[in-house]
Amino acid sequence: MCRALRPWEKRAVASWSSGVGTMENIHAAFATPNVAILELVPLAGPLHTEIYTEGDRFKDGYILPPDVPMQLQLKERSMFAARKVGLFFIALSLYVGCGEMIVEAVEDHRVEVKIDRRVTIVPPTKGFGRAQLGMVRHPNGTIFVNSQTLGLYKSSDNAKTWTASPVSFDSSVATGQKLHGLGVSSTGRLYLLHQRGGGGELFISTSTDEGQTWATVQIDWSNLNPSNPYDISDNDYNSFVELSDGTMMTAIELRYDAGGDYWDKYQMADQSIPGFHETMIRSSDNGATWGVPTRVNQYVAETSLVIDPKNVF
Repeated sequence: MCRALRPWEKRAVASWSSGVGTMENIHAAFATPNVAILELVPLAGPLHTEIYTEGDRFKDGYILPPDVPMQLQLKERSMFAARKVGLFFIALSLYVGCGEMIVEAVEDHRVEVKIDRRVTIVPPTKGFGRAQLGMVRHPNGTIFVNSQTLGLYKSSDNAKTWTASPVSFDSSVATGQKLHGLGVSSTGRLYLLHQRGGGGELFISTSTDEGQTWATVQIDWSNLNPSNPYDISDNDYNSFVELSDGTMMTAIELRYDAGGDYWDKYQMADQSIPGFHETMIRSSDNGATWGVPTRVNQYVAETSLVIDPKNVF
């Protein structure tokens, strides 16, 4: 934020944090020229509402400059909760909590989750860092978890115990694949979206035997926009949904080469270039082919998809 901004450049301030971080980033946004977007947590919880008091005001989707000092208050309960959350992430281990979900009738739509036990799926392991997890339940009851960098894990006893579920692709698929997305159809077919780092080739593999063997197809992502083919498909987290007619859908991230440092040139005079161009693709033949692209949004990525019985997203 310190270097001079060109007239057309805008800034987006990320604020996925607790109450203290939220206040800091709101201040930074108003103090920085050309800020266009401020990211905020969609549903504030105790780590927000019990730390900051009054001062934030919203109108028509915009946050307004505070008209009173924005104050912080630190409570022992909030600080203890923050320490516990911090320890959970520092451990770099993957856990699952087994308990019941109780929805309280509160105005901010908070959900209280009570956990009666924790089970380690992946112990602290060298090379297992940041992971955006995916979890699905097979029609036979088996639960699959995608750890991205360390492959799949599964449980057949309702998450009490877990075992690795190795993924092996045929020789046409290069080694070093990262598993970005996991899905399952109503018939029990598993879907995996994967690629190597660097935004090159992109694959979707399917399995009809609970992950023992996989059939792989390569996605021709560059020509999903024939009039102006994309340069890069660099994914991080993806999910799958199934329509009532059996059509499977997933959203992928597509980019144009901005030249040089992509992030430095994210905002350009030609606004048709920057962004992730999140695009939905579909398969109506059990994953054999993928197409019928629909752009979800130029500036979003890592979408999680969900669909209700009426086929409404």
